[in-house]
Amino acid sequence: MLERRKLIEEWITNYPIKLRPKLNPRRFKAPKPDWWKELDITQYGAQWGAEVAAEKLTGYLRPNTVTIYLHKDKGQRNLTKFVAKNRLRPDVNGDIEILDAFWDFDDEQPMAQTVPPLLAYADLMATLDPRNIEAAKLIHEQYLVLHDTQA
Repeated sequence: MLERRKLIEEWITNYPIKLRPKLNPRRFKAPKPDWWKELDITQYGAQWGAEVAAEKLTGYLRPNTVTIYLHKDKGQRNLTKFVAKNRLRPDVNGDIEILDAFWDFDDEQPMAQTVPPLLAYADLMATLDPRNIEAAKLIHEQYLVLHDTQA
């Protein structure tokens, strides 16, 4: 692919502005901060994004917020089960955000439980939080730059 680096930069610039707001964001609060650590998110047709994805992909970041992408094929039923089982409660200022997944592919996935590295990178960069940007750079180096040499 020609201009792969430019395409990545354009995508991470535009994703939080144009696509992310359309992904039906819902916010919640959990009874305890580490509720997600032992959870197999895939049983709900979902994947970890942003900070949790960075922690799982790099081992570097200790998440303060939890971003989850829920695949539509599993639908509202899994969201209801997920919220109930983990005792989440709606909270507009909550540190848990659940978004609709917008992709339907399995290739180039380093881990089934995490979103594609490019999406985790974009979410982290959009926060403008220095610790998230540092984790995003690690994801970029470990998962995205490797392919740049093939371009």
